[in-house]
Amino acid sequence: MQNADEKVEKNKTVKKRGRPRLDGNNKEHVEKRNEIIETAAKVFREYGYDAGTIKDVAEVLDVTTANVYYYIKSKEELLYEIILRSLNLGLKKLDEIEKSLDSGERLKKLMEVHVKLIIDERNMFTVLFDSKDRLDTEHYSIIREKENQYLNYFRRAIKNAIDDQLIPPISIDNGLHAIMGMCNWVYKWHKKDRDPSYKELADDWFRLISQRK
Repeated sequence: MQNADEKVEKNKTVKKRGRPRLDGNNKEHVEKRNEIIETAAKVFREYGYDAGTIKDVAEVLDVTTANVYYYIKSKEELLYEIILRSLNLGLKKLDEIEKSLDSGERLKKLMEVHVKLIIDERNMFTVLFDSKDRLDTEHYSIIREKENQYLNYFRRAIKNAIDDQLIPPISIDNGLHAIMGMCNWVYKWHKKDRDPSYKELADDWFRLISQRK
C-alpha cells in the first residue's frame, strides 16, 4: 500500500487528459477564432440568426461542432463578436476622418465611409441590423454604447455642417435619422456589379441634403 508521500509524488507525474486550451493571445487561437466569427457572419446573413446554427458554421468550416465550441462559448457570443467587430471597425475609420478633415468635407466623407463599410462588410452589418435585438442584456448594453459612440461622429459633423451653413438648420437627430436611413438601407439592395459606387451614392445623398449648388 502506498503512503501519502508516494501518492503525492505519483500525482505530480500524471498528465491531464484532453486537448490543452490555447491561450487567447496565441496566434493560432486568434486566427481560428477570427475564421469562425467571419464564417458565422456569412451563415447568419444567409439563414438568419435564429435559423442558423453552430452546426451550420462547423459544416462550412469542415470541422466538428465541438471544435467550434472550443473557440466560442455559445451562439450568442458569436452574435456579439460579429456585431462588436463591425462597430469597432467603423469607429476606427470614423475617428481617422474626424481628426483629418475640416467640417466642409467631414459629413460627406463620413457618409462615404459608412456606405463603403456596409457594402464591403455586408455579412457583419446585415447581422448588426437584423439581429442586434437577439443579444442578451449585458451584451446589448455594450453594443448600444458602441452604437452611440458611432452615431456621435455623425451628430458632431451635422452640427458643424449646420454652423457652416452647408446644410439647412434642422434638428440634429432628425438629420441623423435621415442620413442613416439612406445609408444603412444599401445592405438590402446594393449590388457592386450593378449599382453606383459608394462614392457616387454618398456624393448624391450629400448634395440632396446640402445647400451647395
